[in-house]
Amino acid sequence: MKTMIREGARFLYSDSRATDEKAELRPFLDSLILEKGSVRVFRLSQ
Repeated sequence: MKTMIREGARFLYSDSRATDEKAELRPFLDSLILEKGSVRVFRLSQ
């Protein structure tokens, strides 16, 4: 995740709670900006 952010990633799109609720990803997630159905879009921390 650090590499993807360093290379310009700004958002994480996910339709899996098993992925976006992982404790190891939390430090990289700034805020939830959209939730539509099962899809969540998070702004990544810079």
